[in-house]
Formats: sequence, C-alpha cells, structure tokens
Amino acid sequence: MTCASCGHDNIPGEDVCAHCGSDLGGLDLPQPSGAVEHSLMEDPVEKLAPPKALTIDADATVQDAIRRLIEIKKGALLVTRDGQLAGIFTERDVLKKVAGILPDPSAVKVSQLMTPEPSTVKATDSVALALNRMYIGGYRHLPVVDGPEGLGIISVKDVLRYFATFFEGGVRA
Repeated sequence: MTCASCGHDNIPGEDVCAHCGSDLGGLDLPQPSGAVEHSLMEDPVEKLAPPKALTIDADATVQDAIRRLIEIKKGALLVTRDGQLAGIFTERDVLKKVAGILPDPSAVKVSQLMTPEPSTVKATDSVALALNRMYIGGYRHLPVVDGPEGLGIISVKDVLRYFATFFEGGVRA
C-alpha cells in the first residue's frame, strides 16, 4: 500500500507508513467506480425507508406467529422479550421447522424456533454493509436497530426497490 504522504510502498495491512509514520488507515478500502457503487457505499440504510418492524413476544406461540405473518402479509416478525430484540421468526422458519414437522404449533413458543440474536444494522450504516450481512448470512430480512424503541426491518425487496431507482429510465443494451 502506497503512502499518500511520502510515496513509500508499505506492506498491505500496515496502519502507519514505515518510512514517515503517516496514518495509512482507510487506504485499503475499496473505492467506488460509478454512481451505483458510490451510492451503495455512502447511502445509509434509512434511505431504504425501513418500515417499523412488526413484533411478537417471545412467549407467544408459533401458531400465533404464523397467524400474524398471514394477517400482515409479511415474511418476518421480530421477536422481543421485555421490549428488546431477542430474535427473528420468518416464513423460512415456518417451512423448515414447522410445516409437516411440528404436530401442534399452539404448544410451542416462538422463542423455541426463532433465530436468536440475529445480525442487525443501524439506520446510519451503509446499504453496502446491510447487503453484505444479508448475503453472508443468507438472510432475506434484516432488523434495523436504533436505540431501545427503534426497531425496523429491511428485506431483499427493499434492496431491489433501491437498485431499481438507478434504472428508472430503462436499461440500455
């Protein structure tokens, strides 16, 4: 990595220049090469307009959670305990852990089948960070946590809507 101050060629990953002692922090970060990449790296998650998350208490039954998902026509509920995020329960949980497996969903608490302590982002984090967490974890939904009362959620659909704004004029071949 080349020092911006003196031009010395340093070993990649060094924090300070071996020649002049200048700070090298951030020089190894990827640089955006176009408008879309720039927006991904600079735009905050709040630009995705994350809706207030729909929640369910950890002591609710799986049957209640499924009924709620159907009523709200959404793919995920944030599970709370004493007002704090405890987990996430998604339609994928229903398919993999309930359908054809669980004989009585009214006898099991949602906390037993939820994904505990899910990855989260803040509204001020970059869209790129959120997208990376979704990709690495294989998530379709990601909680947005801002303080004790600020629970939101973004989905793959929100990210696709964000990308679509770059192509509103159409895509040229």
